[in-house]
Amino acid sequence: MNNQKQITWHAQSAKDVLHSFEVLQTGLSENQVRDRLKEFGKNQLPQTSPKSTVAIFLAQFGSPLIAILVVAAFISVGFKEWLDAGVISFAVLINAVLGFVEEYKADRSLRKLQSFLPDKAKVRRGGAVLNIDSINIVPGDIIILGTGDKITADGRIISSSFLQVNEAALTGESMSVKKDVVPVDIGASIADQTSMVFAGTVVVNGRAEVITVESGERTQIGQISRLVADVEDEKTPLQQQLAVFALWLGGAVLIISSIVFVAGLLRGFAFFDMFKISIAISVSAIPEGLIVATTVILAIGMQRILKKKALVRRLVAAETLGSVSVICMDKTGTLTTGEMSVTEIRFTNGELLESNQRSEIRQILGVTSAALVDENGENPVFSGSPTEIALAKEYWPDREKIGIEKYAELSELPFDPAFKFKAGVYKQNGSTVMFVVGAPDILLEKSDLSDQQRKKMQSVFEEMTERGLRVLLIAKKDLNGQQTEITYDGITDISVVGFVGLQDPLRSNARHTVETAGEAGLKPVMITGDHVITATLVAREVGLLIDESGIMTGLELDKMSDADLIAHIDKINVFARVLPSHKLRIVRAWQDSGASVAMVGDGVNDAPAMKAADIGVALGSGTEVTKEIADMVLLDNNFQTIVEAIREDRTIFDNIRKMIVYLLSDSFSEVVLIFGAIILSLPIPILPAQILWINLITDGFPSVALTFEPPEKGVMKDPPRNKKAPLLDAEMKVLIFIIGLFTDALLFGIYFYLLGQDLAIHHIRTFIFVALGINSLIYIFAVRKFRSSIFRSNPFENLYLIAGVGIGFVFLFIPLVVPYFRNLFEFEALSVTEWLVLLTLALFQLVLIEIVKEIFNLKRNRQLGEYQIKVL
Repeated sequence: MNNQKQITWHAQSAKDVLHSFEVLQTGLSENQVRDRLKEFGKNQLPQTSPKSTVAIFLAQFGSPLIAILVVAAFISVGFKEWLDAGVISFAVLINAVLGFVEEYKADRSLRKLQSFLPDKAKVRRGGAVLNIDSINIVPGDIIILGTGDKITADGRIISSSFLQVNEAALTGESMSVKKDVVPVDIGASIADQTSMVFAGTVVVNGRAEVITVESGERTQIGQISRLVADVEDEKTPLQQQLAVFALWLGGAVLIISSIVFVAGLLRGFAFFDMFKISIAISVSAIPEGLIVATTVILAIGMQRILKKKALVRRLVAAETLGSVSVICMDKTGTLTTGEMSVTEIRFTNGELLESNQRSEIRQILGVTSAALVDENGENPVFSGSPTEIALAKEYWPDREKIGIEKYAELSELPFDPAFKFKAGVYKQNGSTVMFVVGAPDILLEKSDLSDQQRKKMQSVFEEMTERGLRVLLIAKKDLNGQQTEITYDGITDISVVGFVGLQDPLRSNARHTVETAGEAGLKPVMITGDHVITATLVAREVGLLIDESGIMTGLELDKMSDADLIAHIDKINVFARVLPSHKLRIVRAWQDSGASVAMVGDGVNDAPAMKAADIGVALGSGTEVTKEIADMVLLDNNFQTIVEAIREDRTIFDNIRKMIVYLLSDSFSEVVLIFGAIILSLPIPILPAQILWINLITDGFPSVALTFEPPEKGVMKDPPRNKKAPLLDAEMKVLIFIIGLFTDALLFGIYFYLLGQDLAIHHIRTFIFVALGINSLIYIFAVRKFRSSIFRSNPFENLYLIAGVGIGFVFLFIPLVVPYFRNLFEFEALSVTEWLVLLTLALFQLVLIEIVKEIFNLKRNRQLGEYQIKVL
């Protein structure tokens, strides 16, 4: 065999291909098969060694924030702070377990693709026809194909009869492709290589013999599998931001704790006391509730998204949708239903026929049908080419009424791509009739019409075609028993009965969904393997395309450098006639231009691009391969679901930010308060154990309750979140600073005043402890809404928050009321006046925060107005 690479088998004659592989029509010999198995290996997709269970689990501890928490847990154990050590350890364990489950499931996607090929194949070897395991097919094997067969390797057709193949899983094109032995142009794309068949596609009509030219990972689907394997999983925006935040927080805590420790020693405080205070500040400042609460937020968000009929398969990926700015989608099965159907039937004069006027045409469709129907009660199962299935579904409801069984077939001409029609002769009640179904431009020339009549019918056909319909002409001819045998060339003088229009219809809400996505600042992009005309018609119908400058073909894409593509990518709304590698390149070009990309698909051809995208979205009706690879699955196949999922996802990120603002504000107050006392050589205003108890109150139920906050009004008016933006923007940092500064200024002033009143230090520390606790449990109601005032929102909208704050107050009062804990924490009873002062301070702080929020909201609304004008 000639050992050549990248041979364009589709452009060579069948005879030359057989010669190149040194094989006769009788097939390979046993010796040839054995030698080629050694040379080329098994006919299977690339195998990768799965990660070990232990390796996946240990990898979960690589997060910087997790590392900080682990160190904090050990320090807490060393000082016998068992409660804090337990909380931190639990947070670490939960995060590790959930991360392990996510990655373990993700690792299965490639192995799912590896099992995509069928188990058996019919081949000719040594003159005999054998049914062998498909894994043993080698280049040079002659494979015998028939209707319904799944193709096991890439092959060059050497003989065929009415062969049609559905290549939607590979090219994304829903209509079956006519195949024959005729060589095609050397530069033809995969979708145009009609002399070839490809692994993973399905024969829907006819039969053929093909010689295997590529097997295993060298097939087209094998190259897709390799692309999937080669695409590295990148961290999501939230993972990246949490990592940066953890490093920043860890460094800040280390510096602040060290400064407090050194300052205390310089001011004469005992070494051990300062060490305990520094550790308490460190543990308190690190929000160990952040990981657990973030996980809860993501989990709750996933449940909300699930109620919208979208299944998020990866927990951390639940936040990625909020930063999505570009949604790439395949036309077939995404904007369209993915199924051919009869959309209209017209009479010869162009009159649209209603359902009760279609009896004659349905009768002809039923008599000539090549579809197989498995009658299963009220839910029959249709098989065959997409066109034949669509025609069968049209006549099937009237099958008994139109009397199909009365017609006996005398002869038949199956659909032939060369002649573009099918015909048959049938006998019924002593008369003989011929029915013909096929391309109007061919059959009109064979009709009994005058030139004027033919011209009128031609205009009917052209009008239907311009609306994106595939049109079939239905005709008949009474033979009066004079003729039973027919030929393709011998058919003349047929009478036109009508026209049938078929279409892979748009989903009913496709245009509305595209418009909604645009209003949310998202850019929908169609990427399809279909022809330019089809893609253009669909794009215009859904509102994606204004003029033809916004469309690009795969061949045009091949001529562009990566730099040129990135420079022009934002001007292209539709990519047509593309290959799987094109889809991957388009996604990466968008990402290189700074966009966060969601890739929607349903076929194997979408897999590499889906895996490379920031989030891969599969249709529920898609292949198992795409669903395994996807981050999210649309259970109802509804593009609208993506927009709803984005709404929920933006809420997820909002709630994470609210929680961080809440947790850090309290920590900031404690640090500044203690540091100020040390600098002024005053007694420590709050002890380490008291700090940790406050930490338990704020990091516990109230912060977790924030995770249940519903979407705020206006969340979909914001532009997509920049995935490179910091976790905390300027407004969040200002809120943290104001909350902390205000609390510290007031409390420090009160603390200084109380010290001058000759009150016991335990009494003063009790006051400071309660002040910190009440403040944190009150201002959480201001933090829960970024875009609106607490005074204009329903306080009972989140009952979990009410309950969480209630539990927080219970924990606040336990060390004040229960004698054992009161003695343990060295607390004293406060007067009614002191309680009123504490409540007044908390409410005053709440009002101040609302004023700051209102200023920010006025600025945000002005910016949103400018953004919307820019979008429009």
